This record gives sequence, C-alpha cells and structure tokens, in this order.
Amino acid sequence: MLFEKAIAFTDLHLGHKANSTEHNQDCVDFISWMVNEAKQQNIKTCMFLGDWHHNRQTVNVETLNYSYECMKLLNDNFDEVYFIVGNHDLYFRDNRNISSLVYAKDLTNIIYINEKKVFGDVAFYPWLVGDEWKELKSNQYKYVFGHFELPDFYLNSMVKMPDSGELNGEHLMDNGKVFTGHFHKRQTRANVTYIGNAFPHDFNDVWDDDRGVMILEWDKDPEYKNWPDAPKYRRYSYDAIKDTHAKSFKNISKLHLKIDYQENEVTYAEISAFRDMLNAEYDIRSIKLLSNLDSGDNEGMEVEEAATCDSVDTIVVEQISSIDSGEYDPNYLIQIYNEL
Repeated sequence: MLFEKAIAFTDLHLGHKANSTEHNQDCVDFISWMVNEAKQQNIKTCMFLGDWHHNRQTVNVETLNYSYECMKLLNDNFDEVYFIVGNHDLYFRDNRNISSLVYAKDLTNIIYINEKKVFGDVAFYPWLVGDEWKELKSNQYKYVFGHFELPDFYLNSMVKMPDSGELNGEHLMDNGKVFTGHFHKRQTRANVTYIGNAFPHDFNDVWDDDRGVMILEWDKDPEYKNWPDAPKYRRYSYDAIKDTHAKSFKNISKLHLKIDYQENEVTYAEISAFRDMLNAEYDIRSIKLLSNLDSGDNEGMEVEEAATCDSVDTIVVEQISSIDSGEYDPNYLIQIYNEL
C-alpha cells in the first residue's frame, strides 16, 4: 500500500495573468491552507497532478521566487510529494527533455515524475508525448495519477474536448480509479476523474467554485474540499443585482465581476457610479462593465486562457524559432523578446 491517506491538487499555474503578484500570492496562500488541512488529518503524502507553472517558455524571476516558496512548503510538510510534470511545465511540446521544474529534483521529499513511475499497483504519468498513450491500453493498476488530455471531458463549463483519435477514457477502463489534472473543471466519467484545479483562475471558471483539494484514503471514495478563501468569478446583469447586491456580495471575498447592462436603460455615468459603490463596499478585485453593444453571448469565456491554447509568449517564441535565415540568429531574437 503506497499511502494510507493522501491529499492531491493540480494546475496551480504560477505566473498566470502575466506574472500577476496577486495570483502568485494566491498560490502561496492556497498551499499554506492545503498544508494545514493535511496536518489536521495527519496526512503525510501529497500528490500534485501537473501544471505548476503557467508559461512554457519563460519563468519570470518574481514568479520563480513564489514557485520556490510553494515548493518548499510541500517539501517541508510532507514525507512524500509525488510531483507530476504537466504540459505547461515543459519547454518543448513533443518531448520532456527540458522542464521549468528542474530544481524540484534536488528537494529531498519531492518525487519528480517526468517519466512513468510505478509503485506496486499505483502508477504515475507525466504529460504524454508521441505514442506513449498506446501503452496505457494494457494497464491494470489500482490507482493511476496523471496529466491526461481525454476527449468528451469539459475544458471548462461550456467547451468539450474533441476526440483526436488517440488516447481516450476507454483506454483506462481496466484500471481501478484514474485521477488527473489538465482540465480545470472537476468532473467524472466512468473511472476517470479530473479533480479540478487548485482555485478559480479566470472567467473560464465563472460560477464554478468546485476547486481545491482531493483527499483520498486507500480503498475509499475520494473526498473534495474547496478552498474557502479562493477567488470567485461571477457574471450578472445590472438589473439582477442593482437592488440585491448586498445579498449577493456581502460574504464573498476576492470577487471578480462582469456586469452586463443595456445602454437604453442605464447611462454610463449611472453604471460607473454603481461600479464605484460596489468597489467601496465589498471585497472586489475587478469589475468589467459590458454594454449590450459589446458583451456578446460568450458568458465571459476567455478563449486565450483555455486549457489547450498556448500563451502569446509560446506562439511568438515558436514563430521566431522557425526562422531559417543566415542573417538572423533565432536564439538571439528570442533573448531580446524575453527581455522586453
């Protein structure tokens, strides 16, 4: 038996939102809360299921300091931390030779999962590359932990992952229970569960607060606990909250809001005054006002933040790398871009 009881989390994405100090501090606060939860239940084993960092190409120096602080909290408070490498932690999309987590190898209690590792009847998988997915068809482990991209699961509350004709949930059916990171929405199909990311990150997570940790006792069903101090993402129409805002926001912290309004029903001066009042009275981090002329019907989905999309940095660096010219050194151009 590899563990009696373990606590698991996934998709922290340090450096998200252009290396936002606010987001990075949320990551530290989340890890501190998780450590406290584990101590209260005498849990000595931790599992991280991938995507520690957000940007695949560069790690900002300030973000690196937050990253190391979080990693030390794990290392110093658990006997074993099974630490899976996700796709956002890899420099190349088609191999795992270079990772932004190389320093984790030197921490004594971190078990760095950059290749498949099996401990008895428990298997751990990093982000799969090439044809590695084919090997999963023949597996029959009691528990499988990984960072898988499976079709027919939701990337967020609205968008399903299409079938690429490669790995799918049926390939994992002969195992006992499969727990994975990568898609941020908590969801289960058959024996496969996406445990949900550490906390809501953006408006892809609007109205969905089921994020936090999974607590897994051997041979028992998993339990989930949401981080009570997590950021919250909400979208309302102005009419729905203009008279009920106290009821809606009084006990909510770290709130990000989008408010839709009809320009023929309220002036911009009135809606701006309403926004200022909300900012003054409640724990609100951001408010975006959307008129009927620009709000559309996207329910706040931030396509650039979807799980399978590369960051702007990734796209730019890959385009620079593809330059084939005797006049320009792509590595030097990448260096210049990274210093901007």
